[in-house]
Amino acid sequence: MLFKSTRAVQNRGFTLIEILVALGILAIITAMTTTSIVTYLGANWNAKIRAEGMEAAQTVLDQLRYVDVRSMPESGSDSARSIEIESGRNFDVTVTYCAENEYCTSEEVRHLSVTVNYLGQEVYNTETVFTRMASAHGESVGGSSSSSSSSSSSSSSSSSSSSSSSSSSSSSSSSSSSSSSSSSSASSSSSSSSSSSSGRDERRCRRWRGC
Repeated sequence: MLFKSTRAVQNRGFTLIEILVALGILAIITAMTTTSIVTYLGANWNAKIRAEGMEAAQTVLDQLRYVDVRSMPESGSDSARSIEIESGRNFDVTVTYCAENEYCTSEEVRHLSVTVNYLGQEVYNTETVFTRMASAHGESVGGSSSSSSSSSSSSSSSSSSSSSSSSSSSSSSSSSSSSSSSSSSASSSSSSSSSSSSGRDERRCRRWRGC
């Protein structure tokens, strides 16, 4: 009788409430995981589109670098330019001139605002200021003045080298004269020492040997 009751307990399955609780927990975990995956994929996609929009804006700015600033309009916007990226996506790039007038102080300065759209949605926006570069004539003038200053410095260095050479020659002559005088004094001192030593020998000879 006890064996039969134990076997009946082992053969008993899960109740309906237990199954519903397990399914609810599984559904919550699945929803949380799916939300995280979707958020990650969306952020990755937006970052990729933004990077490609930045590349499209840089392409348009590089094209405008070869345009004279004075020929650019003082206000308004250009028509949208379609720029294709290596990935094959097309971006619409719009350039607005002097959106902020405090930067456009003269004809040689332009404030540019670049807006990039993808599928009708703005993905990137940047601003910059273009100015006109100095002319090549002004640069050549600066180069000639620098060359003349370098020639004058070379002439001054040559004159200083000649003066240093003359001073070195005078110092060498004075050193030679001082060396000759020192040699003569040395010879005179040697002769006097030799004479004094011979005098001492003669006195010793007379005293001890009767020379």
